[in-house]
Amino acid sequence: MNDVAKRFSTLDIIDKLVILGEQMMGCTLHDYQKRFLIAILKSFIDNDGDTITALISRQAGKTQVNATAICIILVVIPAMARYFPKLKKFERGVKVGAYSPVTDQVETLLYRVKFALRSYEGQQVLSDKDINSELVPGEGDINLTNGSYFIAKGAGGNSKLESKTHDIVFIDEAQSMDDSKLLYSIRPMGASTNATFVYTGTCYTHKSEFYYECERGKKKGLNRTFFMFDYNFCSKVNAYYKKFVDKEIAKFGAHSDYIRMMFKLEWIFERGTFISGDAFEQVCIKSLGFTRSTSGSLKNSSKIKIVAGLDLGKKHDSTVLTIGEIDFRQRNEHDFAMKTVYNWLTLLGDSYEEQYDQICDFLRDYPDIQEIVVDSTGLGEVVCDSLDKRFMQLGWYIDIHRVNFVRDKAELYNNLNTQIFQRMLRFPGHANARKTKRWETYVHETTSLVKDYDTKGRLSVGAPNDKYSHDDHPTSLALFSWAERFTYPEVEVSDSNIYKMGRHNA
Repeated sequence: MNDVAKRFSTLDIIDKLVILGEQMMGCTLHDYQKRFLIAILKSFIDNDGDTITALISRQAGKTQVNATAICIILVVIPAMARYFPKLKKFERGVKVGAYSPVTDQVETLLYRVKFALRSYEGQQVLSDKDINSELVPGEGDINLTNGSYFIAKGAGGNSKLESKTHDIVFIDEAQSMDDSKLLYSIRPMGASTNATFVYTGTCYTHKSEFYYECERGKKKGLNRTFFMFDYNFCSKVNAYYKKFVDKEIAKFGAHSDYIRMMFKLEWIFERGTFISGDAFEQVCIKSLGFTRSTSGSLKNSSKIKIVAGLDLGKKHDSTVLTIGEIDFRQRNEHDFAMKTVYNWLTLLGDSYEEQYDQICDFLRDYPDIQEIVVDSTGLGEVVCDSLDKRFMQLGWYIDIHRVNFVRDKAELYNNLNTQIFQRMLRFPGHANARKTKRWETYVHETTSLVKDYDTKGRLSVGAPNDKYSHDDHPTSLALFSWAERFTYPEVEVSDSNIYKMGRHNA
């Protein structure tokens, strides 16, 4: 057995598998499709546990590649397991799963695989003496007599996913997949097997796990674990495709969202993301690190004021206190003063009694602090009163400004966006700060905010719509930026003759 394995390298095996896959599917794949298929098969055979991502122009053959890979893996790999020690664990079949946001999408893939296995070409491969397997009759998921199975499910909305074990998982239309379903329900299904994951899709207006996985793949190099095939690739090998896309471009315009996302493969975050990563990066000052304490010399200053924004966490959220300065000496033409974030405190949960002491301990390093803006919705009023008493007991004179964040949310976030756009906010961007998990979390939450409009055209801003996304840090930042509305420098009046005259005549 080992002699057979020694005669062929992994790439030799894959080349033969691609030919067999094309035979089962009754098609010839284009070169760009073969490159993607080879990467899937290599990761699976090597059991490296990689996540393979592909941005592929709409209707350019991604389903055909996935279906070909699935047919090869279901049918041929168990037969090869008798001769290749690295595949021995698949001797009794391979467990394959595919998921998409909408059931109809993944059922297209399921139908394509079923059609191939039931076809004349597929039956020829199944009946080969070295394979000797049959398709088990039945509707729904695919089962083979060699022990392999293929489960295809929709994972959108309130769908309940059974906990299955998979050796390889395909995620179709990954740009629209619910991140919480993907990370907390689907990916763990590959834990015990070190499964390969394959994400395919197009671009979108919101950042998602698919986007971040593509970015991680780019760092490894194009055509290793990340592939990108825009309409130009497809147009070169399919004249009908080129003719169609050219007509669409003439009709809708090359710069329309439809063309840019579906065919040019451009992410358009400005449509759905409230604060883009590029915009926020502009206010991350590379020379600015965390300011972990102040001297106390600014306590009575009217030109530089130390303020904070406090967002109170609920059961599954975090309480975040962002502290920094407002420098009224630096104003722009719109009368905004420069704001600089010093540092922040993140506390999990809603145990406010314990958090009071932690907040006070944190603020001891900032004796200059003069004002805090707090979200007073829910239990916020009670917390504000308790904090006020605690500060008085400590002999601290800190003004607490209460904001109804639910009512004024859009206005506060618009104010924050304006501060960022006008570069009147400075955020720590030093290399040492960027290395920390807390910095990464703060920036991720802020640049993941999504915007939408209701039927009356009113702006809505918040975290992505899944239970594992949060907006605690950007909310705290918005409250910190709002402090300028309450904080005005004292006007210095000279003892001029005019002033004296007015006072005397009075």
